Amino acid sequence: MKKSSWLWLVPCVLSISLSCGGSSGGPGSPGAAGDAGTSGNDAAGEPGAAGAIDSTGGNSSTAGDAGAMSVSGGDTGTAGGAGTSTAGGSTGQAGSGGASTGGSGGSVASAGAGVAPVCKGTAASCTTLSAQECLADQGCEPTNSCSGTPTKCSSAASSAVCIKIDGCAWLGNKCSGTATACATIKADTTCSDSGCTWDPACTGQPPACTTRVSAATCNKVSGCHWSGTCTGTADACSTNITSILCTDGGCTWAACAGTAAQCGSLSSVECKVQQGCSAI
Repeated sequence: MKKSSWLWLVPCVLSISLSCGGSSGGPGSPGAAGDAGTSGNDAAGEPGAAGAIDSTGGNSSTAGDAGAMSVSGGDTGTAGGAGTSTAGGSTGQAGSGGASTGGSGGSVASAGAGVAPVCKGTAASCTTLSAQECLADQGCEPTNSCSGTPTKCSSAASSAVCIKIDGCAWLGNKCSGTATACATIKADTTCSDSGCTWDPACTGQPPACTTRVSAATCNKVSGCHWSGTCTGTADACSTNITSILCTDGGCTWAACAGTAAQCGSLSSVECKVQQGCSAI
């Protein structure tokens, strides 16, 4: 029995002795010893769980994405805003870095080739040009000129027709020779007889001789005569071979005829000599 049990029995024995000592009778029977107490299991208690450690700081807000990094040629990215920290909770994750984007560089210009000048302006009318200007202008032809294709000598069936064709001759009952090129013929009648076309410098319809009221004006007109009044028949304008005769006869003189080529259709060389045009 353990020591603690013996100590528990001492007060009990003393109590019995005191109660029995007052009697004069014989000694009483010794009391029975009490049962020993059951030894208790002094088990150690379960260790308490460790308290959770409080997280330091609050929820850190996620950091703003970093702005796009600019490279040559690209726009500069805007920097992301800084996150604001709040109390409590776990630490927030850092924001991902912004992607680096590069602006595409401009293409390198190749060396340009020389640009040909452009002919601009408004070509002058052929009828306003002098004979010399007319020769250089595209589309214009000098007046008082013969053009076209002459009649072949061999086509003339008679001597009368044959001898009118410049360059032909009637020999042995046939027309022989080579007709003169129209461009080289300088007279309107010869030009027409050779089957070519005469382009007169003097054009129009002359007024009648009777319209002239003085000797001075009447005698200037080819075909008219003054004898107190102006009589006769004015020659056709196309027969006047000078500008003075043409204008005196009431006709119109133009050293150049045709339709001038437009400036935009000319080469740079032609443009330089075409009246009214310029290469720029």
